[in-house]
Amino acid sequence: MINKQVRNIAVVVAVFALALSMTTLVAADTVINNFNAPGTVMTQFSRSLTIGSTGADVVALQGFLVEKGFLVMPAGTAMGYFGNLTKAALGAYQASVGITPSVGYFGPITMAYINSHMTMTTNLPAGCTSTAGFSSTTGARCDSGATTNFPAGCTSTLGFSPTTGVKCDSMTSGGGGTTVDNGGPLMGGETSIDNFKLKDASDTTLNEGQNKAAVAEIKFDVNDADASLSRVDLIFDGSGNASPGTKSPWKTFTQVYLMDGSTVLAHANADTKSDWNETSDNNIYRIRLTGVNAVFRKNAKADLWVKVDVASSVDGAGTDADWDVYAATNEGSNDGLRFTDGAGVDTSIGEGTNPASFSIDAAGAQNTLNVLSSSATPAAGSIQVDANNSTDAEVFDFKLKTNSSSEAIQVNSFDLVLSATDVAGGNQPTTIDNSIANDVTVTVNGQTFSSDSVTDNLPNFTNGSTATSTYHFSFNSGDITIPGNKGSEDVKVTVKLRPQGTNYDNGTVLHASINGTTIDAEGVDSTETVDMSGAGTVTGKVQTLQSNGLSFNFVSGTHSLVASDASPDIGTYVLKYELTAFGEDISVNKGCDASSTPSVADSGTAYTVSGTSTNSCDVTSTADVNPDDSGAWIIHEGDTETFTLSVVVTGNNAFHEVWLSGVNYDETTTDTTPDQFYTSSLDEQHTSAGSQYLSAV
Repeated sequence: MINKQVRNIAVVVAVFALALSMTTLVAADTVINNFNAPGTVMTQFSRSLTIGSTGADVVALQGFLVEKGFLVMPAGTAMGYFGNLTKAALGAYQASVGITPSVGYFGPITMAYINSHMTMTTNLPAGCTSTAGFSSTTGARCDSGATTNFPAGCTSTLGFSPTTGVKCDSMTSGGGGTTVDNGGPLMGGETSIDNFKLKDASDTTLNEGQNKAAVAEIKFDVNDADASLSRVDLIFDGSGNASPGTKSPWKTFTQVYLMDGSTVLAHANADTKSDWNETSDNNIYRIRLTGVNAVFRKNAKADLWVKVDVASSVDGAGTDADWDVYAATNEGSNDGLRFTDGAGVDTSIGEGTNPASFSIDAAGAQNTLNVLSSSATPAAGSIQVDANNSTDAEVFDFKLKTNSSSEAIQVNSFDLVLSATDVAGGNQPTTIDNSIANDVTVTVNGQTFSSDSVTDNLPNFTNGSTATSTYHFSFNSGDITIPGNKGSEDVKVTVKLRPQGTNYDNGTVLHASINGTTIDAEGVDSTETVDMSGAGTVTGKVQTLQSNGLSFNFVSGTHSLVASDASPDIGTYVLKYELTAFGEDISVNKGCDASSTPSVADSGTAYTVSGTSTNSCDVTSTADVNPDDSGAWIIHEGDTETFTLSVVVTGNNAFHEVWLSGVNYDETTTDTTPDQFYTSSLDEQHTSAGSQYLSAV
């Protein structure tokens, strides 16, 4: 019997010694819940445990399972050995909280879960059995310097929780929230309020109608003893504003708050003149927040916010509503916050010289709506129109996107412009709307809208001239709403093109554009007009209207260099592209010509060489030779043929690149002098085999 008792004592002593040794490896301010005896220190878990594991962390795990009601240690059995009983208890706990597999293995998943759900506690003062109340022997607070409840996911006071994003040294993520403690009497004697700071809020521009908008941040340290904040005086100075209405805080603010994080410590009505007191300086007003009664314990670092509710309509908002805020009873005095300490001594501190500043915009004035190019807009090219029937064609896409606006923006109307350039000779349409376009529509988020009016800016085409027509679109409330916070919507523009016939020439070019300044929009919540004065213009790619002609596809561009020490470098540029005939067979001239503006009939493929250079060219094709013209190839209707342009450039001590500028063709195979030109923004989209330096020697 004696031997059995000796063995039990030895086990207890060994486990106790092991536990003591473990404490030297961990921080002294972290423990697990309250199952340890008061005054014991234990680490969070940091290793996996299973059958046969021993140590202080096994003791801690068993204590945790005991506290949670999953483990009952047999009488006389010491903690510290991970056996089958502990395994079964751990498996039951895992199943209860949804950890799988629930097999009683203490691995990374279970470890992380328990670590994130622990309440961290340090040594309790003498006479305390928990963190509640005061010591029965000393009168000290039982939670004095003892308790920190870490947010889920935090294992120390450093950084932010990986699961919730809150600060690990507080219960909020935006200043304050853990410094105020109203439980129990003030401890200690006289206090010292140090490091007082009054700062601008993070957003120094408020909107009309904004609630609990931060206008100032107040920070200070409480040293030597506890302190209770009893009242706060704040000065609002709008005396620099021009009109009398903008100088009156009661016409600007409806409530003033003092807040600790999301907790309102005190507030005051602010919408009548009687809520404010004029200071010794005329047109500068003070408001007093009473009944604060916020207790800050010794060594607390306070972080408070002054917030306001802004009136729904403020005189001068956006142009003449600038305000300064002081924590003072008068400008120049540093006495805005009044404290009482444990010795009954009143202390005042504040900032009356360096204010926090802010301004007020008209609601929605900060809302901005951008007009952007869309990746969905059609590339430059040909639109195959019918000689006898109308053709629906998508000609333009653009994007509407909110920028700094947090609220959604509703579009009321905008103007869309169509520009068309007639080729020289042939048909001369009167206007775009009467001769080219039957109808213009826009589609947004699956809804299609037609224009409600058209303004023709050039009543009559002349040969080779450009005409524009403006299509005005009006929308009902809710038709087009752009989500806030950088939300966007694509706008697709479709034109119903009239039959080509005698309405307009084959080869007439068309493009669409929108000027952002024509957009009328307003905030959905504020109903204030959005300022579009700074918006630019977005223009679609040029589309060539043809009942018969060519479509173009760029394949590749390469360059190579033959260098010589005795003679100029020779650069060779090879551009490959595909041409598809539609409407009828198309004849393409075999020649090539260095020209940036091809206009000479029978000139073949035109190209441009950057800079002045000596160059030569050659064109080959997979197409058949035109049986009616040996100097041209024929592309049969619906067929696609590959063309290769090779340009040889002689070096002249400069960088050079080469790009296409036009393809000379004709829609009739019996015409031995092709006089049509495919250009369609070739210099924008299909440039080049790149740039290379060609030496002249």
